[in-house]
Amino acid sequence: MFRRVVALCLIAFLVCIGTAILAEGESLNRVVSERLIVQIDVSSCIPQSLTVSPDSKHVAYVAVEDDKRFVVVDGQEGKKYDVIGEGSLIFSPDSKQVTYAAGLGDKRFVVTDEEEGKKYDVIGVGTLIFSPDSERVAYGAKLGNKWFVVIDGQEGKKYDGVGEGTLIFSPDSKHLTY
Repeated sequence: MFRRVVALCLIAFLVCIGTAILAEGESLNRVVSERLIVQIDVSSCIPQSLTVSPDSKHVAYVAVEDDKRFVVVDGQEGKKYDVIGEGSLIFSPDSKQVTYAAGLGDKRFVVTDEEEGKKYDVIGVGTLIFSPDSERVAYGAKLGNKWFVVIDGQEGKKYDGVGEGTLIFSPDSKHLTY
């Protein structure tokens, strides 16, 4: 009985060693490649804003110049604003659009593909999202003392608050919950 147990342990050990050697050999066959997407001006870039598109073909980041902030997408500078919302810069799931919260003076708005939306007092932190099909944009906004959700530019019902990170589109992009 003892010999069988030892033999089974030895067989299991040899199988583990063989699997490890095989896996090592497979990893040696991997091809590593690099492709320059864009060069970044690190003197103006806000490093924590660096965002790569879901398809890994585009890069966007927030830059600063003379107290103004602007988004750079694939090396192309956008319009300059007083404020770009921290953490608001996102690519659509299909990697074809970019959106972010921006501000001029005391007004805040969402910019999608360089088109400015309606101006509000506040755009909710962590509320800006694209639908899974990349066709719709939603976010929380505040005007006066009331919050509401804006979907495709249309304001929803007014509330006392809209929770950060609570906006979720359905998988078919037809419904939004928050």
